[in-house]
Amino acid sequence: AGGRFADDHDDRRLNTRVIQDFIDHGPEFQLKFVVCRPDDLDEINAILSAITGWRKSDVLLMPEGTDAQTLRSRGLWVADLCRRTGFRFCPRIHIDLWGNKRGT
Repeated sequence: AGGRFADDHDDRRLNTRVIQDFIDHGPEFQLKFVVCRPDDLDEINAILSAITGWRKSDVLLMPEGTDAQTLRSRGLWVADLCRRTGFRFCPRIHIDLWGNKRGT
């Protein structure tokens, strides 16, 4: 946040035109969002409202975290969020199995 690349990152981090093209022309797709805070749902809903052709079952929410304790804590309320919205829950099972290691 606030680093020398922050503005460029914010300008380029989301390309809804490309996402829409994947939805329109791909045989299958998933829209996976990594969730850190409950209010992340506001941005997720804004992104979803900018694209068409998806169903609730196409949307996966994954709790953010790099250790089992954080994932368990966030996973509880993210799972409840999925239950309330009809989105799917996506665990980071590789963290539980092998820890936070590259290539897993």
